[in-house]
Amino acid sequence: MEEYVKEFEFLLIRCELMEPQEQTIARFLGGLRKDIANVVELQPYIFLEEVIKLATRVEAAETRCPNWCYYVKHDKGCFYAYTNMEHT
Repeated sequence: MEEYVKEFEFLLIRCELMEPQEQTIARFLGGLRKDIANVVELQPYIFLEEVIKLATRVEAAETRCPNWCYYVKHDKGCFYAYTNMEHT
């Protein structure tokens, strides 16, 4: 994620894009892995920095439990990972 964020920010500066924040966020989400983007899109955010933090947290949660995470939920700033058995 760190590498993607650095490259994304570099390209934003290099291309000198002048666009609404919503469009920049859509570009960022479009470049994420679909599983991460799907979770991030369900969370409340306004600024790109918030989206980056959310994406980083989702990726970290998936990294901690790569073989058994079924569902990641945001609740008051915390992510909880459930196994298939816990979520049924």
